[in-house]
Amino acid sequence: MAYLVMDCVEGQTLAEYVRRAPHLGKVPPGAEILRLVTSISLAIDYAHLSNVIHGNLKPTNIFLPGYITSSNQIGEPLIADFGIFGLRDDSANKLALRSLETALYISPGQAKGLAGTECSDIYSLGLILFEMCTGVLPFQGNRPFALTMQHLSATPTSPSFINPCISPALSTVILRCLAKDPEMRYPRASTMCAALAKALNMPVPERLHLLADQTGRYDRSSSADTPNTPTILTPASSSPLPPTSRPPISTDPAQANYHASFTAGAGQGSESPPALSYPAPYKRQRSRYLPFALLLPNIGANETGTTLVRFSAHGGPGFLFNTVANPGTKGPNAEAFNTLTGNVWVANVSGNDVQVFTPTGHVLATITNPLFHKPWGLVSNQGTPNPHGGSIGAFFIANVADATIDRIDILPGQHAPIFRVSQIGQLTRSGPETKIALTWVHSLRLHGMLYSDVLLAIDGAANRIAAYANSSTRGTMTRLSTDKGMTAFQGLPLKAPIGFTLNPLNGDLLVVNQNDNNLVELNLSSSRAVGTRQLDNVPVDQQTGNGSALIGVAAGIDAKGNLEVFFTDDNTNTLDVLSM
Repeated sequence: MAYLVMDCVEGQTLAEYVRRAPHLGKVPPGAEILRLVTSISLAIDYAHLSNVIHGNLKPTNIFLPGYITSSNQIGEPLIADFGIFGLRDDSANKLALRSLETALYISPGQAKGLAGTECSDIYSLGLILFEMCTGVLPFQGNRPFALTMQHLSATPTSPSFINPCISPALSTVILRCLAKDPEMRYPRASTMCAALAKALNMPVPERLHLLADQTGRYDRSSSADTPNTPTILTPASSSPLPPTSRPPISTDPAQANYHASFTAGAGQGSESPPALSYPAPYKRQRSRYLPFALLLPNIGANETGTTLVRFSAHGGPGFLFNTVANPGTKGPNAEAFNTLTGNVWVANVSGNDVQVFTPTGHVLATITNPLFHKPWGLVSNQGTPNPHGGSIGAFFIANVADATIDRIDILPGQHAPIFRVSQIGQLTRSGPETKIALTWVHSLRLHGMLYSDVLLAIDGAANRIAAYANSSTRGTMTRLSTDKGMTAFQGLPLKAPIGFTLNPLNGDLLVVNQNDNNLVELNLSSSRAVGTRQLDNVPVDQQTGNGSALIGVAAGIDAKGNLEVFFTDDNTNTLDVLSM
């Protein structure tokens, strides 16, 4: 029988401190963050030097003794429950993983059932740092299974997206800890702590230098170097950058590489590529479920296309994804990935349906509903449940024929899932077809308020980005809502926006315009246009629309940590990539 003997500690846990600290709209003092994280990092590295993995690092396992209420001071952190996962048998560990609190802080590897490692402790420490700086966690839910699936495949919201007071450099440190690939995280907690000090514009704590002198585990000359997290675009002339804003990565075209390395496969060249999805948002490689890096629907001329094209992680020609013909697949325009199952959902404009495909391209289900009016945009809420409505997750579609937005709730059934459709919004119509792209984020700070479960929609007719908070639970009883949503951004440099995606480095919104073929970067938390870059230099005829090239856009990070922006070019009928 294994057991632990520990000191009796009076004070509070880090979880209590995070709950009580006034984080709303403010970053805790840099000195306080650095002091706490330095102590925690040194303890973790000391354990790792002794071949001990914590495996269950979370705020309730970190004690802050000697709490002084009058002056609000906190004592030196103490970490408890070291190695508990290693002491228990596999059945006990599996039972622990079913705990909601544990599921909030486990690493992707542990979510797969693998043993904890040094890198998994770094991931958990990144989650704790995220929570300390924002007051919330990047992944939320009330079911352990849904949370573990988010750790495996969901993209964490950038901390600066939630709290605009957080610097881009600090966001970079946190997001590197949360990389899905363990090799992309910091190798040691002390290395992360040194990078944190640099991001906070503070000197590296002397205790880290002492650790280096004693163990050689921290390279003071280079390990504190952290890549900047600026934007990929040149500053927008219509909205100049204030002195405190993040600068562009580079205005030198030599550092922004365009290469049309993805081309239509055999038999696909006659169809028109619209939207696209990127199942592996952190590295341009195979995802956990999907044997490809990008999936592109071919809506076709007059919305008569019938195919979806998959592209490997290494570029080159595309290959047919849906090799078996299905009458419901007609005019596919958008697709989204179910993070719970790995299945692919596809919105068919002419087919007036939504189809569910297996990762190998076979149709599982075809969903139809009277509220569907030529589905165009499509996005998943990454398994966010609706406890009141009984759903275990949902997808959202935007209808091109009437500019409405519907939510498709997934309810568990006896033999197969049940799909319930509700209309949750109505945007401005623009002629016979109003093309509305959608994306979804766990949380977003707008106009000084923090909102959760936010659906973002392009209101192209009004040059506007609309936001729907509580999107997974709103409209459950009222099935025909005409809500236009909050205005997250409106006006120049948006010019008939048509598609958008999130910048995984900093949480900004990357938008493509129809009327000038520009890529626009928006920081919604500050309601500012950060920059623009032209993706196709063909002039656009403002009367006929001839020359308009852009529709679909997706972003990811390559194996070296560089940002890649993929976009469809209708003028060349290619899928191109801009890499920084």
